Amino acid sequence: GSSCDVMYSALFKTLQLTEKNLVPYIGADLQGFNGSTTKPWGYVDLIVTFGEEESTKSVKVQFLVVDCPSLYNCIIGRTTLAELFAVSSTIHLKMKYYTLDGRVATLNGDIAAARRCFEAAAKNLTTVVTPKKKKSNKMPVINAVSSSEQIDLDARMSKEEREEEKKDKEELEEARGKENYRPIPDGDFELVHLGDDENKAVKIGADLPELVKK
Repeated sequence: GSSCDVMYSALFKTLQLTEKNLVPYIGADLQGFNGSTTKPWGYVDLIVTFGEEESTKSVKVQFLVVDCPSLYNCIIGRTTLAELFAVSSTIHLKMKYYTLDGRVATLNGDIAAARRCFEAAAKNLTTVVTPKKKKSNKMPVINAVSSSEQIDLDARMSKEEREEEKKDKEELEEARGKENYRPIPDGDFELVHLGDDENKAVKIGADLPELVKK
């Protein structure tokens, strides 16, 4: 992944940001963008929110603004993914991250949009044509959970639940350990040798009957 967060100039203009929002960039020109050397405009600090409704999480991201044609709006770098505690899978077009309450949310990518970007890149295009939706005579339906298709809350336990379960296991193991202690015989002991070897002996109760001792 990218070592920095990159925003392309098209998105910068779409967000109606200006030079007043930029922090000067001091460093060498970047290579690898559009096959040539590129001079960044500067940095811009923005609060980026991932997810929707109960699965939202916002982090501060410092984007490096680059003026070059691109099929993408921005690139989220490793630093932001680490701050988000996120794990992404390019194969499945999914990203898992922790929400503010410690649950695991899954951000699902748009497979159709990813396919259009791939096809446009193969043709050396700088824009992606989005197909127009067919008009429908049906009335629009309001979805009570608008993020159901894009955001999934994982059924696994939260951090607090895992810590509580770990504590319960430790207490259970400690209780079992106490139960497994060897019982200590009551009374005095008597050393009894086994055979002629004086190094081999056992301890038995001194008050046992002589018949049992033999």
